[in-house]
Amino acid sequence: MLSAQSYDANIYTEDEQQILSTLANQAAVAIQNARLFAETRRLADELEQRVVDRTAELAREQRNTETLLRILTEASSTSIWTALSTGLWLCSMMPSAPSRAAS
Repeated sequence: MLSAQSYDANIYTEDEQQILSTLANQAAVAIQNARLFAETRRLADELEQRVVDRTAELAREQRNTETLLRILTEASSTSIWTALSTGLWLCSMMPSAPSRAAS
């Protein structure tokens, strides 16, 4: 609110009233712009924090996935090696087939 008062009646000319009205309108626009700027800044800060949080969450998930992949790779390598070793051991324990030359 803009107030221009005088104890004298009709002290302000039409031009002066127009200037005061223009100043009041510009002040209202400036106040609204300041409010909008503050709201925009708040939203930008909130969005930035959400990006930081989400980035950290994705980094944690990536580490978990890499760990799981490493564990699965190690487990499958061990299983394959165990299977091969067991297979070789079983083959070495089997009786040899008679040679055809002996017939």
